[in-house]
Amino acid sequence: MKNEAIISLIFRPLSGWRKWLYKKLIQNYPFEYGIKIINFGEKEFMGKEIKNVRIFPLNKNMNFSIDSDKIFPIEKLLYGDSQEIWFDKISIPIEGAFLLSFDMDYVGDKMYSFRNLHFNIVSEESFNQKITNFLLVALTIFMLITSFYSLFF
Repeated sequence: MKNEAIISLIFRPLSGWRKWLYKKLIQNYPFEYGIKIINFGEKEFMGKEIKNVRIFPLNKNMNFSIDSDKIFPIEKLLYGDSQEIWFDKISIPIEGAFLLSFDMDYVGDKMYSFRNLHFNIVSEESFNQKITNFLLVALTIFMLITSFYSLFF
């Protein structure tokens, strides 16, 4: 019998209207991050705790990281069960590709490290440019509609 689980990254934007309209992570905007564990193994998933949570840029030349000293408990998960574990609320001042790493202790004193969970932070400038472009297109369409309406009606 195997003990297997899928671990995936989860995010939740915390800045107002972006919660519903724009789901990407943006430089300098707050978000909450964590993981979702789904047991698909043949036996109970016997996780104990997660510790040494760390976010760092994929670019090795950047001297930046966010570390957490907190310990997060993991519930016992039966086949098909899942658990979301939210680590922290943060904002990241730089753009680019990032990695999330953490250590997971199992019952039986085994420890596994996860280091390949990656995500991207979109440039704040790029995001603002997208909003400006959308507003310009919307204004242009509105102006065209009002012009045609005034010509024909």
